[in-house]
Amino acid sequence: MNRFIMTSLCMVNLLLSVELFGTFLYGQENKSKKINQTDLIKMLDTIGITSKKINGQTVQIQWRGKDLDFVIQGSFIENEDYLYLEAFLRTIDNPTMVAANTWRKILAMNDQIGRCAFIFDETKNRLYLNLKVRNHNLTETKLRSELNLLDEKVHFTRHLWYKDNLKYEEKSVSLFTSGPFGATALSKGKNFSLEGKWIMISGIEKGIEQKYATEKPFVVTYKFSKDQMIAEQNGKEILTQKYKVDSKDHPTTIDSFDDKGNIKRSLVQIVDSDEFSICSPPSNTPTIRPKEFLSTFENNQLILRFQRAK
Repeated sequence: MNRFIMTSLCMVNLLLSVELFGTFLYGQENKSKKINQTDLIKMLDTIGITSKKINGQTVQIQWRGKDLDFVIQGSFIENEDYLYLEAFLRTIDNPTMVAANTWRKILAMNDQIGRCAFIFDETKNRLYLNLKVRNHNLTETKLRSELNLLDEKVHFTRHLWYKDNLKYEEKSVSLFTSGPFGATALSKGKNFSLEGKWIMISGIEKGIEQKYATEKPFVVTYKFSKDQMIAEQNGKEILTQKYKVDSKDHPTTIDSFDDKGNIKRSLVQIVDSDEFSICSPPSNTPTIRPKEFLSTFENNQLILRFQRAK
């Protein structure tokens, strides 16, 4: 009987010891060291990586990869429980023109790259590769390992997004519906004609959008010859210019020339057969084509949106 009692007490003590040890480990994990932004910058400096503080949460790293150099942003979120490393891959000027199959392949790739994942920022039209790192006793060695992992996945996926690897839909611009230019566009199976009557529905200047009145809309009719564009309003000619268009670029580029030889270099973005937008440079630098289809206070570019009049 005494032996049974002693054995039972030993078992209880053993169970209590295991429970107490587990509680101790859990407490130690909860008290594990988390690094902050200052720590991250120091750690990066220790392993020979230059960084700079962008804001209260983000550090920017200029990463030198195997054969690609790119920018990585490190940010702390979720009460600093995780460090998010984001590799900036590229800007996609016209994401709606990217082939649907390309987007599907990028999305499917998330299943093959472990803890990494593609993220697309619609506000800036930027594609990132993200890596979520647990902020738990993170060391310089572990940080270097995570950065190398991100670099490895950037190279592993480059066949989907790098330069011309990103495939666009084949959509051509036909400025008039007859003649060799229009026939070439039609032969590709997807044709867009700028010829006809259009309503200006909105404009963005210095980043501020203004919608135009629908009761008295601005309506313009475009007519084209082989190298000349004529714009009419209420049956009266308001503009005549020569033009040059290249639909192989994305977005499409268009250059217009007035009778004095002055050039304006713009971008055309096709939404569908009944809607398009044009992005023009500032009036003081008309020959410098916009680098991106975007209007901000800084770049002073003008975007006008048109819908085909029914």
